[in-house]
Amino acid sequence: MISARLEGAASWFTRCSESKGIEARSRMPRRRQADKGGRRRLMGAASCALGTAASLDRSQALGRCSIGRRLRVGAGADARRVCWNPVVVRGRALQAKPRTKYEAASSTASTAARSLRKEEAEAALEALQAARAEGLAPNALNFIAGLAAGSQLRLVERAQTTLLEMLAMRVTPDAVTFGSVIRSLAKHGHAQDANAALQAMLHSRMVPDQSTHASVISSWAKLGELESAVSLLRSMLQHELLPDVVSYNSVINAFAQRGDVNGARALMEEMSQLASVPPNRVSYNSALNACARGGQVSVGAELLQEMTRKQLLPDNLSYNAVINACAKAGDAAAALDFLRKMERSNITADEISFNSAMSACAKVGDAGNARRLLQDMIKRQLRPDQFSYTSVIGACSKTGDVNSATAILEDMQKRSIAPNVFVYNAAITACARGGRAELAEELLSSMVRRRVAPNVVTYNSVLNSFAQGGAAESASELLQNMACLRIAPNLISYNSTLNACATAADPMRAESLLLLMEQGQLHPDTVSINAALNACAGAGQVQHARELLASMPSRKVQATLISFNTALHACAKGGDVEAAREILWVDMPRYRFRPDDISYNSALDACASVADVAGAEQLLQRMAQAGFKPGVISYNSMLNACARSSDTDKVTEVLAQMERAGVPPSHVTYNTAIDAFLSSGNLNQATPFLEEMRLRRFQPNEATYPRMIGMVLNQEVPQVT
Repeated sequence: MISARLEGAASWFTRCSESKGIEARSRMPRRRQADKGGRRRLMGAASCALGTAASLDRSQALGRCSIGRRLRVGAGADARRVCWNPVVVRGRALQAKPRTKYEAASSTASTAARSLRKEEAEAALEALQAARAEGLAPNALNFIAGLAAGSQLRLVERAQTTLLEMLAMRVTPDAVTFGSVIRSLAKHGHAQDANAALQAMLHSRMVPDQSTHASVISSWAKLGELESAVSLLRSMLQHELLPDVVSYNSVINAFAQRGDVNGARALMEEMSQLASVPPNRVSYNSALNACARGGQVSVGAELLQEMTRKQLLPDNLSYNAVINACAKAGDAAAALDFLRKMERSNITADEISFNSAMSACAKVGDAGNARRLLQDMIKRQLRPDQFSYTSVIGACSKTGDVNSATAILEDMQKRSIAPNVFVYNAAITACARGGRAELAEELLSSMVRRRVAPNVVTYNSVLNSFAQGGAAESASELLQNMACLRIAPNLISYNSTLNACATAADPMRAESLLLLMEQGQLHPDTVSINAALNACAGAGQVQHARELLASMPSRKVQATLISFNTALHACAKGGDVEAAREILWVDMPRYRFRPDDISYNSALDACASVADVAGAEQLLQRMAQAGFKPGVISYNSMLNACARSSDTDKVTEVLAQMERAGVPPSHVTYNTAIDAFLSSGNLNQATPFLEEMRLRRFQPNEATYPRMIGMVLNQEVPQVT
């Protein structure tokens, strides 16, 4: 609003000056002759430097400026004489058929100031300030030139200061300068100030033109202030000023930056209803970019069809946006289809087209099509970049295709395209998923040799490869190296190392890592504790697992059903039936967890490991009472308990129970039953099950046939009489 008051004062000053028949004459009283020389020197320098002399020959104007001397610029009928106190502008302005002398002078001053070099504009502003400090009053023209010089230097704050001084001296620009200042503010990102000046202009009954409105709308849109931009569009319509296509496109593009397809399409529909500003190709491409950000492939396809119906033929940008939407959505088939449509429409696909299509393939692990697209690029003499190779190697990493990933990396280097950290990360991820920890470590060393700085993602991928192979010691060493290289390990780094400990069944190292995390002010999460529990389960350390489980509340870590089931797995591995029952019937209800079938099966495994047939039978009953139907895994655990106790009658009973329950036996069922019969020396009962296994195409255990052959050889052969 300060800008509005300033500009109002300037308008008043101009009208007053014109009504008295003078041309922007200074109203300061004359001072003594002794003071006049110094002041005129400053004012003359300011006048010339600001460009009020002319924009025809600024160097000549600056050079001819002197104390109390009138400066001639131009020749003939257009000659003008300019001095500072009083400032007199005579003759025609340097504008064809000006509406008013003031508008002509304003335009000339602004043009002059815009033509200044940076150092000249700085000098102009300093001279203007020095002149005012001497008590000499500049006129509106000098102020406007100062504003223009400030805008040229992007010194918007300085321009606003000049406007403030104009308010104090009741000097103001008219509508032309009003628009110039608004556009300058908008151009330099001062949308709020530009909008305030625009509103003040409207309150002063001045009508801003389309370009002034468009500049403010564009400024709001660039800042992402959609509500303000849309509000200004509505305001234009209320003032019967039709927004142009540039204004609409600015707002549509802002909607696109947000990924708001609906907002963009609503504005395009509004444009269609206004016959004079129908949406153009830029409008549609902006809406398509919104689809790309949101991964809305179907909407993008509709917009392409709509463009064709309206004879706005889609171009390269249009198709690239839709293919990018396919990449965001992971729709490789659609991306390839749009790429083919581009070719059928005689639109040349470029690097962006292929890169987006390859990115779509990478998301779904379509390594075959990704490699084909890469070869197609090379055949078309399009140069693949690092993004291209990252996508193709990323597609290979989805399936753990290590050989293809490393081959593509080698091809990239042969083509003198230096791999960056993203390319290496994709290749190392492929190694991790393919179980090639040694190759992942080798690629990490290669990065260091090639001076490609690894990041935390790189190290996490290598740590993940160690986790897959259970290389807990190597993972711990790499974690320490990260700290030495000032690459702070994050939660993923620690969890990957903990997973390596879990695979290696190394609970002591896992516990040390948890303490190291807490010392480094990195709090373990549920994944961290569950990995440590898994390490305990692998080692059969029941007590350690239960202590970890009990420590979760104090560590402010939420236990999950997986946490309890992992502890039950530790009980199964350690053969601790009592601990399993306590977790099932005491701990889980305390934390409001209901055991599931995995919980019961783990407890059944604990019973089987110590040949507790009665305990296993009780668990089967409790499982059924809880609403869980025992499956083949449950019955196999029960059979295992019977086999370990050499209770062949119970084995037969359980097999019959399975048949009644409609639970089909597995190869584990047959092998467990045969093992029970052979252990009790009952070869005749084992033989029918072996035949049944053969009919079902199940493979007996490696030890089954040797044991049966041994039993046959050890049997007494009947004597023949």
